[in-house]
Amino acid sequence: MKSFNKILVPTELSEISREALEYAKALARMWNSRIYLINVVDIVPVVSFPSIDYTADISLRDAVEQTKRAVGRVALENSDAEIMVTPVVRQGVAYKEIIRFVLEEGIDLVVMTTNGRTGLPHFILGSVAEKVVNHSPVPVLTVKHSSLRSSTPDEQDLKHTIGAEG
Repeated sequence: MKSFNKILVPTELSEISREALEYAKALARMWNSRIYLINVVDIVPVVSFPSIDYTADISLRDAVEQTKRAVGRVALENSDAEIMVTPVVRQGVAYKEIIRFVLEEGIDLVVMTTNGRTGLPHFILGSVAEKVVNHSPVPVLTVKHSSLRSSTPDEQDLKHTIGAEG
């Protein structure tokens, strides 16, 4: 059975994405894994005017700093004697930065939630999870938000899902 030493959990700091972190923590306890919690701050292109560029640069810098503090807080709250959660903040296109981090850090598994968007919102906004699944060189465990599934699996269900039953 393959073990996953490095687990990546992409987050947009919502309650939905925290569910993936709970799954990752259960897996980390089973394999003594390290968890990386990543948030990607989108870089929105702006029209090039010196005053707008300057303001956008300050706003982006502020957004990155606020995000670093928030991701750091979540990582600290979820770390304990058994599990180390390392905060990571990147700038760019979310799925591309997630894949780049997977390759740079030798990540073994990505655990992320799906947001349940369908129809026009999915078409317009796309799905970061879908793009990560399609482009990731490592396995991706997608977690449906609890409001979208019939029950919450326990540890035995999780072991069965990933084939780690003894």
